[in-house]
Amino acid sequence: MGLINTIVHYPAQLERRVELREEFLRLGLLEAIEVTSVFLPTFPVLTYSCFQSLRLLGDSGLNTQLDVFLEELEGDKADLSWKSLNIS
Repeated sequence: MGLINTIVHYPAQLERRVELREEFLRLGLLEAIEVTSVFLPTFPVLTYSCFQSLRLLGDSGLNTQLDVFLEELEGDKADLSWKSLNIS
């Protein structure tokens, strides 16, 4: 996750950072961050996490990197929307 954040934060251009971050999201990073459960028909009482949430691993360093990724995503999108705002 640290490598992903380094790759995404490297470009100075805001648009490029947003592009890179969105590409990781398209590859399924958000699904890996969130808990996704499916129903097991043979054991109706149980559910199985088909994507083990990265947060459930209990690694504080990893959780920090996940938070950085998501916070920077929101920050860059907000900056991008302000940049595209035409006040004239």
